[in-house]
Amino acid sequence: MCVSRCLQCIGVSLVPMAIICMLSNVLLLLPDWKIHFLLEGHVTREATWATGLWGSGFLVLLGARSFVQSSRTRGCCAFRSQMFCQVLYSLLGLLASCTCSLVSATGLSQGPLCLYNSSSGLTWGVPLQPQPDRHSGYLYNQSLWSGVCVEPCSVVQWNLVLFGVMGATSALQAVICGFSVLNSLLGLILGQGFCHNKVRTLLYLGVEKCSDRIVRTTRPTTLRHHPPPEGETSFRLRQPAWIFMRNQLRNSQINSTGQYYYPKDGAILLPGLAQKL
Repeated sequence: MCVSRCLQCIGVSLVPMAIICMLSNVLLLLPDWKIHFLLEGHVTREATWATGLWGSGFLVLLGARSFVQSSRTRGCCAFRSQMFCQVLYSLLGLLASCTCSLVSATGLSQGPLCLYNSSSGLTWGVPLQPQPDRHSGYLYNQSLWSGVCVEPCSVVQWNLVLFGVMGATSALQAVICGFSVLNSLLGLILGQGFCHNKVRTLLYLGVEKCSDRIVRTTRPTTLRHHPPPEGETSFRLRQPAWIFMRNQLRNSQINSTGQYYYPKDGAILLPGLAQKL
């Protein structure tokens, strides 16, 4: 089924992205691979919020696990209730990933917390944040990347790469979760039969079953699962419709005019039916 397969693909694709966001956030807490900056509180504020851990990490993984499990749900009522839960999980993942993306963009634009030379000597602060009276930011001025911060070493490049990766990955998560919301709503509204091909309905012109014969008719016929009331043209099969009609064609032959017919009783099948099956 389309909805379940999409949910399974979404769940599988969200897992590596969540791991990337979690690793990026952990590395942001360890500039220059040293933990004492974190213990002393000398880490960029947006990194300490840990949105990559609990937002695009844990909450998205929670939704991904639910997406994969829901793809195995069977039954109409169970499927619809599961789809309702998936809508909630998708909205939660969308909110969490959007939050992480916005925080990453903010940390990227404001610059890192570092030790720099000020008028009063070495001090901890955010010297690269945009200020109208000095500069508009450091992103487009690479001369500020290595000439301002003293410690941690290469902290500007560290934050630039990790915040960029985390922001881009969480933005992609937001797009996927948004698609998951629409997919789950389709499953909730249309039910388990949406794009379901296990028992397919064949609409074709010219074939219906009367007793045990296949005869010509002039209106479309729908193949179903049990015999209809007397006088109706549709009928139901115990096996998938395409298997039944394929077996019927195998037992037929072609006459001199190109029509399919049964040698036993002479009942005729239309030529176009073979192309449909």
